[in-house]
Amino acid sequence: MRIFTYFLGRVLESIAERSVTPDSIFIILTKDRDFIEDIRREWEEANAGTRLDLVFSGNYISSGGLIVFICQIDCPNYGHNRADDLKCAFYKVNNFLSKKDEA
Repeated sequence: MRIFTYFLGRVLESIAERSVTPDSIFIILTKDRDFIEDIRREWEEANAGTRLDLVFSGNYISSGGLIVFICQIDCPNYGHNRADDLKCAFYKVNNFLSKKDEA
């Protein structure tokens, strides 16, 4: 949950500074297959709903009109100390975005 709230905070700061617009697309890349469920569980356990309104739906989490898509990257080297397999990661993101546009 801390990772998501930190990310959300940075997005909101960037919008306030006008370095990004609210209609930008925000994506978190993660190896965690249960990222959304982990965030939901921690949010419910912490009773954070009174402080932060989050809406969980499929492959995204939204808050106050901002939508953050969660893309699970299962590339062999992604996130390890050795060089990341960026070709695979970009393929996964492009595939994810093309499916989002179809919906």
